[in-house]
Amino acid sequence: MPESSSLSPKRPASDDLSHEGMKKAKSPTKINKYNKDYQDPEADVTLVASDGYQFKVSSYVLKAASTVFRDMFIIGDNASREVSLTDKTFEGSRTLAMFLAVCHGKPIFPPTDKLQGYDSLVSFARKYDAPMVTQQLTTAVYQWYHDHAYSPFDIFKLGCSLDQPRMVAFAIRNSGNYVWVCDENASAEALANFKDPVKTVENVPSIPLLNLYTWNFKSFKAIPDEYKWALSRAQHGPGGTFKTDLGEIADGFFSLMKLMGKIE
Repeated sequence: MPESSSLSPKRPASDDLSHEGMKKAKSPTKINKYNKDYQDPEADVTLVASDGYQFKVSSYVLKAASTVFRDMFIIGDNASREVSLTDKTFEGSRTLAMFLAVCHGKPIFPPTDKLQGYDSLVSFARKYDAPMVTQQLTTAVYQWYHDHAYSPFDIFKLGCSLDQPRMVAFAIRNSGNYVWVCDENASAEALANFKDPVKTVENVPSIPLLNLYTWNFKSFKAIPDEYKWALSRAQHGPGGTFKTDLGEIADGFFSLMKLMGKIE
């Protein structure tokens, strides 16, 4: 009988490694316009936004801007760390990029059309205790208004989000002849409903936009009660008459917020 071989048959090259020994190739980092500038190869922290985009940054920058990040990184070794941000309402890549821009001494992204998306930055800055971010946003809002004349209602809402009564009073004083308008693509029935306050939960058109009863329900809920109360009271004079002097309304609002201890 032929001598039996002590060697096992050789597997094909593609099967040289056992299943247990194989390592899955690392997926490349997803890049978008927000995280492309934050891919430092020497970074010791990777922040993963709630939409999955990674931002590789220095822990020193984060610790200088945020007491929460400072406390987070004060414990442990100096190895690279990954922090997953999971709140989809305000921890996405756009918000994280705005936060990091301020941390790196850059200006906050200016708005393209409306002052939308900045509430999420305020929420992020508050969660991570980064007052320098809200301070820079407050300064930027005044500049944006003068440069582009954004809706006073957007300024009003953002002032409430920032808890800045002075900004809200500024919005009141500059609300001028702004009124709500109907959606051009709305049906005839919808247009008729928009004009009847009890048939819609949307904004009531053709009425000055800082009249509380004209606001859509979502906006009304989002404004803190103390701001709504002060605005409503400031808009009315003796006997319940509605004031039309915006400067007087703004001054009254400011005085009421001061009485409530919202202004030092």
